[in-house]
Order: sequence, then structure tokens, then C-alpha cells
Amino acid sequence: MKSAILKALLGALLLSFFAGTAAAFREGPVLLERPPMMAEKYSARAERLSITGDRLPDAFIKAAVEIADMDKSILIIGHTDSSGPKLLNRALGLQYAIFAANRLSKELGIEPWRFYCASSGESPDREDVWVELFPYEPPVAPKAPERTPMIILEPVPEKQEGNRIDALKDMRVDPLILATNGPEGATLWEASTLEVLAPYFYPAGQGGIAYGGSFREQRYTSQLIWREPKISKELKVKVESVEKGWARLVAEVPEELTDVVIWAGPIPYPVTVDKGSAEAHVALLPLTTDAYAQGIDPRGLTVVGEKISLPPSMDTDKALLAVLVWQGEDVDLDIHGWRGEAHTHPQDPDPDLSDRAAQGVRVLFDGEGRWRSSALVADSLNDLELVVTAFNDFGSGAECFIYLLYNPGDEFLRYGKILGPRKLVGEGSRWPAFSARED
Repeated sequence: MKSAILKALLGALLLSFFAGTAAAFREGPVLLERPPMMAEKYSARAERLSITGDRLPDAFIKAAVEIADMDKSILIIGHTDSSGPKLLNRALGLQYAIFAANRLSKELGIEPWRFYCASSGESPDREDVWVELFPYEPPVAPKAPERTPMIILEPVPEKQEGNRIDALKDMRVDPLILATNGPEGATLWEASTLEVLAPYFYPAGQGGIAYGGSFREQRYTSQLIWREPKISKELKVKVESVEKGWARLVAEVPEELTDVVIWAGPIPYPVTVDKGSAEAHVALLPLTTDAYAQGIDPRGLTVVGEKISLPPSMDTDKALLAVLVWQGEDVDLDIHGWRGEAHTHPQDPDPDLSDRAAQGVRVLFDGEGRWRSSALVADSLNDLELVVTAFNDFGSGAECFIYLLYNPGDEFLRYGKILGPRKLVGEGSRWPAFSARED
């Protein structure tokens, strides 16, 4: 079951995502770093197929109702089999625990913050994922959260004001695990820098939770409270056209906003604003997703526009979506896909049309010197290599990221890695960003 995701070595103790929404505010279950010691046996258990099926098991629902009627909290602990990396199994166990909690909260009308979720990781005598449900009395009585929380395990930022993080100077963690959430479901991401949480790339319209790994041989927990973003009806996005696997979006942007980004599903697309208008080419997932624009106002607060729905892509069987984004308006970067000597690139984008393009690798769209993103999809990871090159550089270079989305059409096996940042300066400069042999 997890063979498609064994290469995602999420090197952190835990990861999390968020769910449940009321306007721009999100709340969800309480996440525990490790399972508490339980004196009593679980009240109910459910297998993976049953918690993701059309209906939760009756015994599971009954146990949750009985615990809620006793005015206790509900603890859900996730377990996995022993295939794959141990740290990834810890993450998957938590993912399924949260999924079960969100379903129970929605179907039974129980406040999401009355659920506590933890992961026991792998078990050598099982071959699937399952969750267990317990009555739980936490050390501190649960209460409704006042503001959207964001939690980071190491490193603790030196300073935090409003919705900005001033982290340790080198901004590096090893690694950082974060999540985005939308109609397509939760997407789990691995990154190696806190720069992916800066206002420019932080998904303010979704809220956020993140866990990090080790730093300077220390590990401790801190909690950051982010203000709710301002909602602006003047910051609008519309779909201009839908192409094969991607869409062209146009945004109306108030003049006072800076650092404007269009979010399409779980991926941000930096845009250049010209006379109150901005355009982005965005990749579509095989699932319905949201799109919205966000920016920073003169007071340094994040502003989020109204959301629209994006249609699903017909590319339902892709193993990888790679989206290159960059900061720098006078640079045109390209993303290339290689398999051995075969080479897919913006000038030779489709293996169905060229015998030189890499088999199963297709360019969705290219920046063409006008947009700050480029994307491709691949049918498999076999021998795949990704290289970024500067096609043109009329300024001082660009700092770029690659958002790799594995299994983009699968709500439960989808996960991501954020590569970068990498600075490219000068025409012809290149970045060998990814090799499936080393992943």
C-alpha cells in the first residue's frame, strides 16, 4: 500500500495538517507529540479502509458518542505497518488519526478541539493502517482556540510579530514538515528552510500547522499565534482559460499590496502586478481545488482575497507534478526533465510529439519571460532528473523553489517536497535540482 511513497523520507518526528473552517479561521484536533500512557484498553478501533470509506464503523461512532456524553475528550491514536521508513510511518499514523477525528467531528457535531490525535508509528505484526479510540482526560481542560495556531517543533524563532516569523539567522531546519489543506484534502510537505513559511509563501487563506526536526542537537516546542488575515473583496481571481493540465488565472490587485501570490490548490505562484492586474499559469490537480490571491498591506498584514474553484485535471495517473516558481521579474527560468539521454524541455515539451523528449515527461507550461512559474508532469519516477536553467537574465538573477507533488491525484498518498531556495544568476546558469536515484 505504501510502496508508492517509500521515497518520501520525511525526516521529522511528526507532521500535521489542519482542518475544519469558519470563514478565514480554522480549528482542528489537538495534536500530541507522542501517545499518552493509557491505563485502559481502547474503546473502538477501525481499519484504514473503513475510516476512509463511505461510512465509519458503527462501533467506532458509538464509542465516540458515549465518550462525548461523558463530557470527556476523545483520543485517537494512529498505527501503521512496518514497511517503509519509521519516521514516515509516524507521520502517516498521525495523518489517519486526524482524518478519523475530522470525520467524527463533522458527522457527530462534536467540537474539533475535543479530539486529541497522536501516532504510535509502525507495528511489525500488521500490514495496514488502523486507528484506536480512547476516552481521554487531558492535563489541561480543552477549550475553543481563540486564534489560528501554528506550531513549530524547533527551531524556536527569535521574534514573532503579527503574522511574520523572524527565525534564527540561517533559517535552516533539518527538515521542516508542514501542511496545506483545501477541497483536494491535506497535502503534507517537507522543506529544509523556514523561508517557505515567510509571508510571501505562507498559505494565509488556509491557516497552518507545521512541525520541524532537529537543530543544533536540541528539540523543544513553541507555539506561534498568527493573526487572522484580512479579507478583501477587492482582491479577486478569475479563470481566464483552462488548458491541458493547467489554467490561466487573472487577478485584480489593490495598488497598496506587495508580495502578491496566487494560491492554486497547495502551491503558491508569485506574480508581477502591473496597473492593478496580475496573471499566473497554474497547474491543475486531478481533484477540485481552490484558488485565491494574497498580498501584504502597508502595515505588514496579510490580505487574502475571495476563493474560487478550479476544475480538476484529466491527468489522473501522474506520479509527479513539479512546479518551479521564482522571485525576480527580469529572469526567465525553465524546468527540464531528463531520463538518460532523453530530454523534455519547453522547446520540446511533449513525448507524444517528439522522439527526443523523455518518455512520460510533459511540460505543462513555461514562464516565457512573462510569468514566474513553469511546470511539468511525469508518469513515473524511474530514472527521472529535473534541472532548472536560466534561459534569460536581464537583471540580477532569481531565487527559485521547486514544489514536488508526489501522487497528486491521491488524497491519502499525496505528499510534497519543497526544494530550494536556489539563486540562479546569469543566462545559462543551472541547478540540478532532483534525481530519483538519490531521492
